[in-house]
Amino acid sequence: MVRVSHHLGPIRLTASIRHSLQSFFRTSRRSLWSMWSSHGPRHNLTSWKTSCANSLRNRTENSGASPPPATVCTVRAATSQLEPVYSFGRSGRELSSRPGRARPLVRTLLCGTFPGARNGGENNDTPNLFQARLMPNNLRIACVFLLVLGAAAGAGAQGRDILPPAPTPTDVEPGSITCDECAYPYPSKYLDISVYSQDVRIAYMDIAPRGAVNGHTVMLMHGNNFGGFYFGVIIDGLIDAGFRVLVPDQIGYGKSSKPIAPYNFNTQARNTQLILDAEQIEKVMVVGHSMGGMLGTRFTTQYPDSVERLVVYNPIGLADARFNRPMDTVDEIYERTLQIDYQSTRRSLSRYVGHDPNAWNDDFELYTRIRYSWTLSADWPRLAMVQSLISQMLYQDPVVYDWAHIHVPTLSFGGAEDLLLGPAETFQERMRVLAETVPDGNGRLLLIPGLGHVPHLEAPDQIVPPLVAFLEEGIGGSR
Repeated sequence: MVRVSHHLGPIRLTASIRHSLQSFFRTSRRSLWSMWSSHGPRHNLTSWKTSCANSLRNRTENSGASPPPATVCTVRAATSQLEPVYSFGRSGRELSSRPGRARPLVRTLLCGTFPGARNGGENNDTPNLFQARLMPNNLRIACVFLLVLGAAAGAGAQGRDILPPAPTPTDVEPGSITCDECAYPYPSKYLDISVYSQDVRIAYMDIAPRGAVNGHTVMLMHGNNFGGFYFGVIIDGLIDAGFRVLVPDQIGYGKSSKPIAPYNFNTQARNTQLILDAEQIEKVMVVGHSMGGMLGTRFTTQYPDSVERLVVYNPIGLADARFNRPMDTVDEIYERTLQIDYQSTRRSLSRYVGHDPNAWNDDFELYTRIRYSWTLSADWPRLAMVQSLISQMLYQDPVVYDWAHIHVPTLSFGGAEDLLLGPAETFQERMRVLAETVPDGNGRLLLIPGLGHVPHLEAPDQIVPPLVAFLEEGIGGSR
């Protein structure tokens, strides 16, 4: 959301814009300095800094206050956890940062005047020292230019190439659509079940605790672009804490069968409950990532007696998309899916690091290659149809109406810079709504700044400890 007045009043920044601005300053500060300095001695930065400093000195001498460093432009980019403050220093050439105190989702660009600064505003911790007349027009224009550039970069993460170009690898062999070649962190079991009168099998990992046994089991539910294979670091953190861990590959994913049949979250929840029945497990703590967050929500409302705690981890489906666009037919989705190749797969997964392309690592590349290998298989048309049917499930079966029917402690959790819904601020707001909608005060919100849609592949050391800590609160029957 941007609001610009003639004096460059309050301008709100999303987290994605903050990252874009920061990146821009880092890479282009010399060009920026040259641009600002080229407007002559009357309006260049040195002249403005001098006049600004003199004005500040006069004001502070009259008030008895200590003058702060001369500042060209300060960007406050607050999240619910942290408010880093970025500013040009006295030279105008360096971007420095310092921690600020947390504020409730306020993002204000301070170039010229700002709310609450006049008359020593009681609700503003910034001194009344920056007035519009202290800043030349060319500097204000430059700040607006940077803001627009950041906004374009944030929005562009949804439609542009986020990563630098890379050639299609020539060493990828056709892969089995049941993920026979995929490197799973632990062995899989199989359970024979029936889906729409078809005999199928659902695969799952069942990992015993490695630490002192605490008597509780955690069920991990994977996202749409993955199977259970990407949960390795989370599994290790949980079993070290004494949890038994179950990780199903839902029907249509990973090592499980790929039937051509209708897909919906109720059926997937029922298949998951069959695993618990087979293993004679009465209760689990559920952690659902991405699409798994939707399934975990539905599982919790369909089988409330089976769930002790729920973690909805960077979920998709935070809004009912049926009111935003009409549904594509399966045939339309199928024709598009058949065209998927390495480049389109890489482009799709790169959205997970739209907040920070440097977060792309070997794990993301590995999973890109796995998905690309399926497109080379003779069975790809079958898997493409399955994925098309699942795509309609994600559209037709929203879970936002389930939130009010969750009756266990629930953590709305993940990386704060998730861009799949658009600006990160939109994701943060919907995660807040999720937590507040869970009744009886059972909802809680915890978002980690600087991380995107798959945080455990970016920074497991920041994700696993708070996840384990929330689950450990439920040990011994406490809630």
